[in-house]
Amino acid sequence: MAGAVEQSGPMPDYAVPGYAVLVHRALTEPILLGGAPRAIAIMNGTLAGAVGEPILLGGAPRAIAIMNGTLAGAVGLGLRLWLVGIAFWAIGHVAAVWAAKRDPLFVDVVRRHLRIPAHLTV
Repeated sequence: MAGAVEQSGPMPDYAVPGYAVLVHRALTEPILLGGAPRAIAIMNGTLAGAVGEPILLGGAPRAIAIMNGTLAGAVGLGLRLWLVGIAFWAIGHVAAVWAAKRDPLFVDVVRRHLRIPAHLTV
């Protein structure tokens, strides 16, 4: 067979002698995104967008826009509900733009609110 991979060592009992199958490399390697596992790279990109200067993307803070797009993409592509994904993105983006117009640093305010307790013990 031209281009067949030769097996080294003894053949297993269930193997058919003289029969080899070429397997594409993409079927045997894990899915990587920028050299990292896909799920970790997406999570890292989402979390990395949450830190830093308050940069606006389409009127919404960068962290909220990235998280909103990631969740909408997960719903639209992962669950194959593209209409629900588009609706989720549109509603989330409108809500983020509305909140950013009221307070451009609302993400930092919410983060601080969650980190610091509501009351101080004496």
